[in-house]
Amino acid sequence: MIKLKKLIEDIQNVNEGLISTYPINDAISILKTWCSYGNKIKYSKSEKVKILANITSISEHELDVLLKYANNLGYYPSFIVSKKYNWGGKYTLDDINNLIPKKIPFTLKFEAKYEVAIEYNPMSTILYHATDEIYRDKILKIGLIPKSKNKIANHPDRIYLTFRKEDAYLFAYNPLSNIKNWIVFEVDLSKAKNKIRLFKDPNMSNKGCYTYENIHPICLKLLT
Repeated sequence: MIKLKKLIEDIQNVNEGLISTYPINDAISILKTWCSYGNKIKYSKSEKVKILANITSISEHELDVLLKYANNLGYYPSFIVSKKYNWGGKYTLDDINNLIPKKIPFTLKFEAKYEVAIEYNPMSTILYHATDEIYRDKILKIGLIPKSKNKIANHPDRIYLTFRKEDAYLFAYNPLSNIKNWIVFEVDLSKAKNKIRLFKDPNMSNKGCYTYENIHPICLKLLT
């Protein structure tokens, strides 16, 4: 207990410029100690999404505490699943606020904020990005831009990319993508002015990656 208390105090005092994700076993031990709330939450680890928090009934305040400590440990909520209602989707605060008052059991999936970088040849790398047609003109004008580039946020926005064109089409057809009229862009990283940092995407089974960087329109080609 003393060790855990000292560790969490160190985390709270960490400088915002320090980019790190705590080892998953340490993170789960801390969350079990500080955010169990009488066994309302059961934690387990997963190779793809890192931490699973199976929640039966918590208050909005208890959720705030959970998200705060998970964020301090280097993890952010990425996905929500409710087996009882056969429903799942990307984490949003609105969805959580609908589940909590109704005491609907759900699983909150946490990913590491600072993942493993991908080494690639910037002069010969072609990737693909699927999106909705309503964003076509904006993307052609200003490029691909995450809504937020702040890594200190609870759930930083990313640009998701696939390694193969076929996988971009499959992603576009997935109902969870919320894409109504899909289009696919080819992303030529050899045209980027600066090297774009890419990170492994644990949810795409080695079929894709993500970046926090802006991608200039000059790198993009709309596929037909």
